[in-house]
Amino acid sequence: MTGMIISGHANFATGFLSALNLLAGDVNAAAVDFTSGQSEDDLRENMKNALDSMSGCSRIFILCDLIGGSPFKCASALSIGREDVRVIYGINLGMAIELSMCDLDSAELDIDSLADSMKDTAIENVGVFRLPEASGAGPEDEGI
Repeated sequence: MTGMIISGHANFATGFLSALNLLAGDVNAAAVDFTSGQSEDDLRENMKNALDSMSGCSRIFILCDLIGGSPFKCASALSIGREDVRVIYGINLGMAIELSMCDLDSAELDIDSLADSMKDTAIENVGVFRLPEASGAGPEDEGI
């Protein structure tokens, strides 16, 4: 089984997990927020508790809002020496939805291949919407 821990600044993690549950149903995930007034020690303890709650998982992904922040640094430190844990930063809902369903079709993927696949999915889910340029055709050109 695959577990997810979502962490980020302010209430990023709980909001993200709420959206993920709405879109993908109840997922095997925990949220660890890093709110104003918390220390890095508080964050570390909360993240360690979340990791402990995933003890039945064969692979655990800690998904962080961005590289270099306290949640990322804490997750990275806790992952050292853990072959069953990978940290992914710069997350989006598209990759989290895919990760939440990975036990259905990616059980044979090793943790590093799955992490790389999630990175690719996250990149594919970022883009810029632009309206196509007008062709100059008016309603009379469309048979109206």
